[in-house]
Amino acid sequence: MIERGQHEEAKTKLRRIRGVNDVSQEFDYLVAASKESLSIEHPWTNLLRWPHLTMAIMILFFQQLTGINVIMFYAPVLFNTIGFTTDASLMSAVVTGSVKFAATLVSIYGQVGA
Repeated sequence: MIERGQHEEAKTKLRRIRGVNDVSQEFDYLVAASKESLSIEHPWTNLLRWPHLTMAIMILFFQQLTGINVIMFYAPVLFNTIGFTTDASLMSAVVTGSVKFAATLVSIYGQVGA
């Protein structure tokens, strides 16, 4: 509402949300923050310049693309389908999850030590 110029309506809503009548200081802060955010050029381009955020998005993307989440979720069913008994398929799923967990720990240790 502030960015659309509806300042009085924004103050009314802020009073209702906060439950107090004097919201002038917080409202002034919100107006200043809104003006500051409008001064940023190309916010999405700036956001993607951060390598950590880009890597986090890419990891999630490739997890979905490769289907590893589905395989891990349905591991007991998959192992049962290829001929393992029920107990063996559950144990295989536990072993697979344990290996995945151990590999994650190794990769974290490698990043911290680097």
